[in-house]
Amino acid sequence: MKVFCNIEGMIDKIREIKDKKGDLMAFLSISDEETNISVTLFSSVYNTCHDLRKNDIILIEGRVERR
Repeated sequence: MKVFCNIEGMIDKIREIKDKKGDLMAFLSISDEETNISVTLFSSVYNTCHDLRKNDIILIEGRVERR
């Protein structure tokens, strides 16, 4: 089942890596007043917003995957 949602929060941590093709992607830790979540930005998305910084407030629209 695919679940889509909007999440607003502050970036606590950004970790950039290169994918198998050598493109940059990122793992973000996002928090609000109640919880923390992990967000994966694949290279196709991260290339459009790679100027993100720690403590930025952002709104994310995406698909939820539980593990």
